[in-house]
Amino acid sequence: MLDIVLEMAAIPCPRPRVWNNRATYPSSYTKFKQECSLAIQKALASQGFLTSIENHVECKIELFMVKPKTGKLKYPRADVDNYAKSVLDSLTASGVWADDSLVAKLTVSKQYHTKNLIKIKIKETIS
Repeated sequence: MLDIVLEMAAIPCPRPRVWNNRATYPSSYTKFKQECSLAIQKALASQGFLTSIENHVECKIELFMVKPKTGKLKYPRADVDNYAKSVLDSLTASGVWADDSLVAKLTVSKQYHTKNLIKIKIKETIS
């Protein structure tokens, strides 16, 4: 089982922009994905994780975000599936697995908190 805690704000995965038959993502998302991937690699190295996962897994993602000073929403605004996509893309980019199609079960939650955190728990499923 892998437990990863990242002290950073999650951002939702935006829709790709298409120009000249080529899809690109905004630079803010690309930057987040790079920073998140590096943070995941550091967390995994500290746990002694050396090889990528090859079996199906269960993944739990908990997102904690600082509440804005203004606003009346009870939860962060963006869709939870878009937050999950950005975290799963970062896990793939960091080499945790070859493709996020290995995720057999996904649980995602978002809430306001006193600081920005991304908590990820990954465990292999028993076939």
